[in-house]
Amino acid sequence: MRILILTITVAFALAGCMARPWTEHAYPAWGFAAAFPAPPVETDTSTPAVRGFAVTGSGEDKTLAIGVIDLTGVTKPDDQVMSEAIAAIAGGRPVTVAYWALGPADAQYMGRAAVIDRGAGLKMTLHVLVANRRLYQVSAVSLGSKSPKTEKFLDSFRIIEPAS
Repeated sequence: MRILILTITVAFALAGCMARPWTEHAYPAWGFAAAFPAPPVETDTSTPAVRGFAVTGSGEDKTLAIGVIDLTGVTKPDDQVMSEAIAAIAGGRPVTVAYWALGPADAQYMGRAAVIDRGAGLKMTLHVLVANRRLYQVSAVSLGSKSPKTEKFLDSFRIIEPAS
C-alpha cells in the first residue's frame, strides 16, 4: 500500500514538472503565426504616423516577443529598414549580425539575425524580416546563450500569407 501511495505521489510530482505544451497563435490581420508556451499578451503599438502590433510572452527565463510595423508608404530599401531596426533595438549595445532566411527551403524571405548583449549575462536573439510591406521583429531574451526554448520560439515564427 505504501508503494502504491508513493508511486502515485511521484507520478503527480513528475506531471507537475512536465513542460507545458507550446501552442501556435496566428495573427492573420498581421500575416504571421508563432508558438508560445502560454497565451501571449497582444498590444496595439500604433501611433498617429505608424500602424504597429506586438505580442509578448514568457517561458521560464525567456522573454519572447514579436513586433510588427506596417511599412506602407515607407520608401527606404528593405535592407536599410532592417539595419535601422537592429541598430535601434541594440541601442548602442554590442551586437553581431548575420543573414537569415525563412520560408520553404529557407529561401522565400531573407532577413537578418542578430545577437545583442544586454549586459548582466542577458542576450537578446533577434530575427528581423521584411515581408508583404511589414517589418517583423522576432526576439527572445534569455540568461546566457541561446537555449533550445529560444530556438523553438524563433523557429516557430512563420509568415501565413503569400508573398506580395
